[in-house]
Amino acid sequence: MHVGVSIHFKVEEAISYTLAYFEIFSHPLSLDEIVFYAPISISREEVSSSLSRMLEAGKVFSQNGYFSLADQPENVQKRQQHNGLAKGIMPQAIASSRLIHRFPFIKGVCISGSLSKEVFMEEDDIDFFIITAKNRIWISRLLLKAYKWVWLKNSRKYFCINYFISEKDLEIKEKNLFTAIELVTLIPLMDPLLFDQLKRQNVWISSFLPNGQWKENDFRPLDKPLISRLLEFLSWGPVGDMADLLIMKGMKWRNRMKYKQLVRQAEFDHMFKSTRTESKIHPLNMSRKIQLLHQEKLEKLGIQ
Repeated sequence: MHVGVSIHFKVEEAISYTLAYFEIFSHPLSLDEIVFYAPISISREEVSSSLSRMLEAGKVFSQNGYFSLADQPENVQKRQQHNGLAKGIMPQAIASSRLIHRFPFIKGVCISGSLSKEVFMEEDDIDFFIITAKNRIWISRLLLKAYKWVWLKNSRKYFCINYFISEKDLEIKEKNLFTAIELVTLIPLMDPLLFDQLKRQNVWISSFLPNGQWKENDFRPLDKPLISRLLEFLSWGPVGDMADLLIMKGMKWRNRMKYKQLVRQAEFDHMFKSTRTESKIHPLNMSRKIQLLHQEKLEKLGIQ
């Protein structure tokens, strides 16, 4: 459901709203990040002035240019460490992005998850948001999964491929703050025209992040290897359409067998989205959990 945030926030409420969300991740924010993630259109000067008043009143705390609702300087130190780890792992993530892009029917790849926000922890995976050709999500997923099984021993560490969408429909149906942040922070590697389409079909993001700007698309054209072009040729047309449909049905059945304990949950189809235009496997349902935690924090702050 498309429900944006209230446009009646005062500046201090907007700051608290934003810091409360990132407090879930023990992630203090810089002034510019508060502006970027704020739920209302707001200037840097307004945020700076309000932060000064909030600091004096003990409503927020600051260390080394980062702000939070709680006085926890250790979170600033951890954030700086995680920023350093992110810089170190980014070349590996870009290399993996380019590798994925060379697979058959892959139209675009984005680095997502924590790394797209320039933080990385030792236990984190490198997450990818992948756009495929029309009616080829499931063939693409199967090929990438086979590569991960054979060459990477099924390791998720540098190759977490849990979110696919089709170029046929680039609009993300799950419209909330969590998804808006995930999209606007994507680090893209795709044709500029395709990236522009992704942005145009998801303009709803501005109702949650009016100051948020999509990242630059630093794309250099990549030639697909001969084997990819051959597989695309052999899997084109009605034969490929049917194969993709059958793989989708097979993977839906597999997920129901693998996650039997979750099948009866009301949000099972949301956690394991399986359509011809979208494939998502999020058994922990983090989006829902984070939204509930954010709501709890806002209620404690008295913010509607």
